[in-house]
Amino acid sequence: MASGFDSEHITFVHSCDPAWFFHPHGHDVQSLQNLTLVDLKPAVVHVFSVSDSKIKHNKSIYIDAILKHFVRMNTYFISLTNDKLFPYIQSHVASALETDTHLVLISKYFDAIYGITVSAALRTPIWSFNTGPHRFEDVCIQSMPWLAHDISKK
Repeated sequence: MASGFDSEHITFVHSCDPAWFFHPHGHDVQSLQNLTLVDLKPAVVHVFSVSDSKIKHNKSIYIDAILKHFVRMNTYFISLTNDKLFPYIQSHVASALETDTHLVLISKYFDAIYGITVSAALRTPIWSFNTGPHRFEDVCIQSMPWLAHDISKK
């Protein structure tokens, strides 16, 4: 393959928990902020309970509710073994197949529950494909600028 990945690497990635489970909270918030209230509505239908019907509905409340559910489901899916994951997903997603990989099953679940637009937004990589991931040191310095200050010179 031109990308440098062989089938063993692809199989490994498909058997792991999705990388997007581990995005920083702020990234997920920003990804959902880019959507409209209409885009968020299908996901909210699944995460709000009947008792939430009296809550004032706005974008920030929708995003908060979606992300709370998303984190709860991520934690649950991480705790499941593969033999328990398929029956759970199948009970929510008619298109789930026993031959689907771990990654595909989880993706199908979020597509079915949140709708494609919200699900895709939550899978958006932290970096663009053109620039690749930032160096860890650069990310730390951007979020904690005091680390870049040279304290050895006094």
